[in-house]
Amino acid sequence: DFPAAKERRFHFNTDTNSFIIFDVKPADMGMYTCTAGNLAGAITTNITLSVLDKPRFVKPMESKTVQVGETAVMECIASGSPKPILKWKLNKGPLYPTERHFFTADNQLLIIVNVELVDAGAYECEMENQLGSVSQSSFLKVE
Repeated sequence: DFPAAKERRFHFNTDTNSFIIFDVKPADMGMYTCTAGNLAGAITTNITLSVLDKPRFVKPMESKTVQVGETAVMECIASGSPKPILKWKLNKGPLYPTERHFFTADNQLLIIVNVELVDAGAYECEMENQLGSVSQSSFLKVE
């Protein structure tokens, strides 16, 4: 499975024995193997291609409404390379794990058990890597 080949985004230069991928995408990341051979034998070398990608939301954050005592799950589905670091805020203040607030899936999911009225508000997720940062907010309404 070689996305650059399927999309015709590569070229092999026989003058310089160079392999060139145009319009590099995160899907192009991985290990590439080059083998050269003649009558005297063959030699193989590997190279790993890493593609840097700004943090982004895979899908928009969604607001939710839950009843007191229920469980709420807030999602912050992230993409980027290197993998972004995620930070959560509630009403612009930092949000830390508690006995009722859990983070899972590399902080992409915030689970609030036994929701209380004080859990209502604006939940912000900020993701950051060396290429930048981006944030979104959603609201939790508690009835």
